[in-house]
Amino acid sequence: MALFVSCVNRTLAEGEGGESVAAHTINLLRRAGFAPVYPPGHDGLCCGQPFASANAVDALASSQVSLNDALLQASGNGRHPVYLDNSPCAARVKQAQAEGLLDARLQLFDAAGFLAEKVLPRLEIARRLPQLALHIPCSATEMGAAGSLTRLAASCCDELTVPDIACCGFAGDKGFTVPELNAHSLRRLKPALPETCRHGVSMSRTCQIGLTEHGGIPYRSIEALLDFCTTPSGPS
Repeated sequence: MALFVSCVNRTLAEGEGGESVAAHTINLLRRAGFAPVYPPGHDGLCCGQPFASANAVDALASSQVSLNDALLQASGNGRHPVYLDNSPCAARVKQAQAEGLLDARLQLFDAAGFLAEKVLPRLEIARRLPQLALHIPCSATEMGAAGSLTRLAASCCDELTVPDIACCGFAGDKGFTVPELNAHSLRRLKPALPETCRHGVSMSRTCQIGLTEHGGIPYRSIEALLDFCTTPSGPS
């Protein structure tokens, strides 16, 4: 299978130890019996969302051509699935395919969808967190991945809290340049969390940055959570 690691997850480490989402993802996929491979030139690939946001039409078109060629090569012209690790990026890539800009043969999976359908059934939950807060990114809702993300999170904890935050307000990279947007959108987050909750999870790196800052607890990726909680299933 092909593993497309988004620009933001290649650039920003996860957690104080400097772990990467890619490392957690590879651990999970291999634990479940998959053999993930990076597309050729993966360090230079981009879903195109930053160019779309900036209305950089030529750069967007060029990035999508490069991504299409690389994913086709890594997936054996669509024979093998493609794992898209960051929710907003996955939404952009799926939209590009729906618009005919990426090859229709590509089997594109967002993280929650693939983990829920293909990975978790091959694993066992070895440890659970007593409490967990979940944030569902706008893009996950748009893709119809909210249910899968919720099931994954619920499988890893005894008590799941889903604060009513429709949008975190990070808005791509706006959270870095206009942090007031993020602060305003998440002003009700911390009061909505149980006092004893110490862990949060989402599936968008930028969302996690804002949620961590304004929620007062670390928000990790769904891949990191499952990597921590699971072991391979025993023989049937």
